[in-house]
Amino acid sequence: MDFSTLQPTAAFLLFFFVSLLPIIFIGIIIRRKWRNKLKYAFIIPLSFIQLSIFYAVFTALYPTDSFYMEKYKTTTGSPAPPSANVVKKSASYPDFHGDYYALFMMELSASDYKKLYKKIIQDKSFNDADLINSTEVDNFLNKEQRKKIIITKQRCINNEDEDCYIAFFNDRQTILIYYINP
Repeated sequence: MDFSTLQPTAAFLLFFFVSLLPIIFIGIIIRRKWRNKLKYAFIIPLSFIQLSIFYAVFTALYPTDSFYMEKYKTTTGSPAPPSANVVKKSASYPDFHGDYYALFMMELSASDYKKLYKKIIQDKSFNDADLINSTEVDNFLNKEQRKKIIITKQRCINNEDEDCYIAFFNDRQTILIYYINP
């Protein structure tokens, strides 16, 4: 069983059902107070507002693939190719200072992988680096996956406020991006 999708799914269901409780409570109160059709004028807008807030909170805790595609663009300087597929992802929620990280593994077609590899190797804004040893990376990659990395490059953006690491795997298809916004 793949537990990587179980946690967000369970969180989604929990948030969804908890967000329904106030709507049910308001519905019970309105039903007892008003017997005419005015009650629907309150329930429908409240439901919409509550579900909008629920969606905003959920996507802040569990970002969508578009968030990771944007980090790909920030790291590489070009938009993600159509063959790009996020296969594993992790991100932190921004703290009080706005610091967060995004760590994700992406599969590309062989030709897109080759183009990106060539671009990053030739780009002077990328420096050779070792993949940073952090708790996030250690929890994300196992030892076997670490051994499959053939090269890692680092790029600092915005006067070293943002660190971006990109690692290429020996399967000639998979890349890892570690974006840090301290």
